[in-house]
Amino acid sequence: MALKGWYPDPGGKNGHFRYWDGAAWSAVTSTNPAAPPPSVQEEKRPADKHERGWLIALLILLVVTALAMVVIFSGALAPARGTATEDSNSSRPTVSGWDETSTPTPSTPPPPTKGGGELVTCPYTAHRQTTRQPNGQLRADTLTVDRISGWKDETLWLEFTYDLHTQYKTIYTANGGHSWMSNIAVGLMHNDDGFVEIYNSAEQAMQCFASSEYYDHFTNRVDLISEQIYISGHAAWRIRAEIHVASPYFPQVDGDVTDIIVVDLGPDKDYLGFFMSCYTIGDDEIAALVDQAITTLRVE
Repeated sequence: MALKGWYPDPGGKNGHFRYWDGAAWSAVTSTNPAAPPPSVQEEKRPADKHERGWLIALLILLVVTALAMVVIFSGALAPARGTATEDSNSSRPTVSGWDETSTPTPSTPPPPTKGGGELVTCPYTAHRQTTRQPNGQLRADTLTVDRISGWKDETLWLEFTYDLHTQYKTIYTANGGHSWMSNIAVGLMHNDDGFVEIYNSAEQAMQCFASSEYYDHFTNRVDLISEQIYISGHAAWRIRAEIHVASPYFPQVDGDVTDIIVVDLGPDKDYLGFFMSCYTIGDDEIAALVDQAITTLRVE
């Protein structure tokens, strides 16, 4: 289950966030992802009569416009059954760096980068799938990784992935139900959402995970590794980065070391495999467990 907090509005309202209380989404939205949770009074505030009047006027305008369009195009030929229509899901990447037309040469990977704490617009996938989980493994389609002994299963929600299966270990807790955790996970990323080529998809996933999808109070990112690798003979791209935060709940934490690995699962697939791991910077004991798990990543 996703952690409590503000997330990009699932309704797609750009620049707005909706609060997840662990069971349901809030009725109100905010443009500030660091805002406190909405109060009960805010949730139950009746609609202002001016808002109701505005909505009624908008509905009337839409009905009139629709009738006008029917009249204008009544003589036009209707499209044949099965004709493709534009996807209304606002899932295409809008960041200028998300260019699926270029691929870096594997022998000369891009140099490590240091990014700021800006939020990015992330794809919101409509795809759903649930792979049955074998004993001792996390699995998404044919991508598997060995579970870490003693870690707990978690339902983690990342809006740009699906078929996501996760383990976690709580490292710190704070008042108000806040937790700082280490994780490993496998999932899928669909071509329809802009995830086509392994390098660009790994970069997109890292941007989303760091700035918008997981970390509160994100400040900056420092890349440590960006390289092409092979998982069971399948081409993959790995990015390892330090994700720095300035959390008021966990002042003792500088951030996480995060790995994103995107795997080409084969020409018959219209999706890519996704692996994620994160552990606290300086936590050598957890780092060893995560690094060992990464060595078990494979395509079956």
